[in-house]
Amino acid sequence: MNWNDYINLKFKNDNIFAINKPKWTHILAEFYWIEESFWLTEDYLKEKMSLFVKQANLFELWNIFHSFWENSYTFVICLAESHFTLHSWPEDNYLTLDIFVCDYKKDNKEKAFDLFEKVAKFYNPKHIEKKIIYR
Repeated sequence: MNWNDYINLKFKNDNIFAINKPKWTHILAEFYWIEESFWLTEDYLKEKMSLFVKQANLFELWNIFHSFWENSYTFVICLAESHFTLHSWPEDNYLTLDIFVCDYKKDNKEKAFDLFEKVAKFYNPKHIEKKIIYR
């Protein structure tokens, strides 16, 4: 094997690793029995969630909040790293959370976990079901 063959082989192997390396961290969670948080105002929720994003060292691009009947809502924060969403069902004392971050150029998984912990502590559900997917 000559030097060029070695370089080509190394490049191919490095690319295979890059292709197979997880590039996303996706946290999906369901919060059960969180009655108190459904009576918080839109402005307060926006302020708190934006603060948690900043404290987790993620970058918020924009957010949108939509209210439905009976104090239910959908809240989306578009991140430079991807997104963070909340969907609530007060009639069932239930909320879903979705945090999706890109790890392609920089590992953001710890930031995603930090954001999750802050939000979980804020809502203080009696039960959490969580799934983590590395893509």
